[in-house]
Amino acid sequence: MTLLDTPPSTPDTQEGSSKKWWWLLAGIPAFAMVIMMAPILVILATTGSDTNCGQDAGGGSLMGIKPGSLAVPMAEGTYTISSPFGMRGTGMHDGQDYAAPLDTPFYAAGDGEVIAAEPAAGYGHWIRIRHTIEGQIVESLYGHMQATGVLVHTGDKVKAGQLIGKVGSEGQSSGPHLHFGIYPGGWSLGGGVDPIPWLKQQGTISPNGGPAAELVAHTDSTGGDLPPLPADKGSEAHMQVDSIRVMRTIAAAFPEITTIGGWRPTGDVAQDHPDGRAVDIMIPDSASAQGKALGDKIALYLQQNKVALNVEYLIWQQRYWDGTGDWSLMEDRHGYTANHFDHVHVTLNGGGMPTADSHYGSAPGDTTTMEPCPPEVGDQTKFAPGSIPPQYTNAVSAAGSLCPEVSPVLVAGIVQQESGFNEKAVSKGDGVNQGGAEGMSQFMPETWKAFGTDSGLDRSGKAEPPNAADPFNPYDAIASEGRYLCHIADYLRPHHDSGAVKGDFTDLIIAAYNGGEGAVVTYGGIPPFGQTQAYVPAVREHMKKLAA
Repeated sequence: MTLLDTPPSTPDTQEGSSKKWWWLLAGIPAFAMVIMMAPILVILATTGSDTNCGQDAGGGSLMGIKPGSLAVPMAEGTYTISSPFGMRGTGMHDGQDYAAPLDTPFYAAGDGEVIAAEPAAGYGHWIRIRHTIEGQIVESLYGHMQATGVLVHTGDKVKAGQLIGKVGSEGQSSGPHLHFGIYPGGWSLGGGVDPIPWLKQQGTISPNGGPAAELVAHTDSTGGDLPPLPADKGSEAHMQVDSIRVMRTIAAAFPEITTIGGWRPTGDVAQDHPDGRAVDIMIPDSASAQGKALGDKIALYLQQNKVALNVEYLIWQQRYWDGTGDWSLMEDRHGYTANHFDHVHVTLNGGGMPTADSHYGSAPGDTTTMEPCPPEVGDQTKFAPGSIPPQYTNAVSAAGSLCPEVSPVLVAGIVQQESGFNEKAVSKGDGVNQGGAEGMSQFMPETWKAFGTDSGLDRSGKAEPPNAADPFNPYDAIASEGRYLCHIADYLRPHHDSGAVKGDFTDLIIAAYNGGEGAVVTYGGIPPFGQTQAYVPAVREHMKKLAA
């Protein structure tokens, strides 16, 4: 491991999802116990991984907006343009008004930072987001919301298409609408430009004035009712209106789903199923990579269309989404089905029992244009037979379970590239690197001081009393590598989420292990160092061979 720029701590480090796992290392030699629990921890950490691929699914989104561009901030079919940009009476209307019912959701027009989410004279409440478009600062403005219709806070980093608010009629308003403005260089009174030509310039407007169909997946479709749930897939009996719509929606949008569960007379934990508000979407071959990917896609679809489908919460693979924030790990209910590894559970608001006048509309959104998470090759939690020395399997599995971003196969791939599992390795200078990296995971002494971890095991893998971490102890080295990789993930996450650092997140972690996380941030991606450029694909190749 060559660290060209490796701050051991930084104010940019965020309390991310991986932090919750660091208690496992805080009390070393507890890592010795962690190794014994490795198979369990692999399940917990990997099922807590991010299924959103960098998209904030907090209540819906307009997916597929091109990076560095802007889009209409409302879903097609939910608004009408009631007042365009230009002179209106005796004054200039420096924005465009989108008339829509109260509480209709609207979305961030592009990636950026919220610089205002507060009361504003004339607007009731407004949201202003600062974007960088082709190197130019541009602000978008959203106005006339009630306080309850402002769903972000000043300082938040938002993604293009993220749900940020709901339509209101506060301030100088004659009816419910969203006032949307574009301000190149930043907001100033009367300084807005016509949004439509700007959005056309960015290539995100369709001829009818709505979001471009090929770029935006979230649409609230209208038209004929969804067909009833086929009898061979499940029953709509005793289900409330919202649940029936979700059953029909999933059956229509995901034809590969063959079983959808609903009402049952008793509830194991809550009363959602007896009340007819819960739907269980059974995932075929759920233990396979393809099955998990399908479950991820369905969960993401339900998140994106939370508002349209009246979703209250989701459970998938022992994780819970409350409809507003991030996924959280659930308690162990001691069973594959009980822990929701074979089905996506969705609880709806309800909507009441159906009547002869009930209508269900058509499926919201478009499942064909959503970009899936980049596929990993093979199972990243299990190793191909004979691919690593068997005495290290549990240690590597434990180190690869400390945070969602770091898998056992990633840990092993780096060890393979660094030393080939040689615990006595010491690097020599080669004209580029100064040399001196030590042990199986090739830590430089200064980095070891910051991240060296006593595993509680001696060099032969037997339990020992707490002592100083040893880079030549393979168990200490593996534990320390897992800890350091999670630190890298935490350090890079806010920069990646903001768009300042681009690229596949696993590739960025690998690059940072070799070239330093500071260098990755400085260059906005994989640094242009010859060694690092070669290091990333080399580790990836090892990972392909190691994965089961």
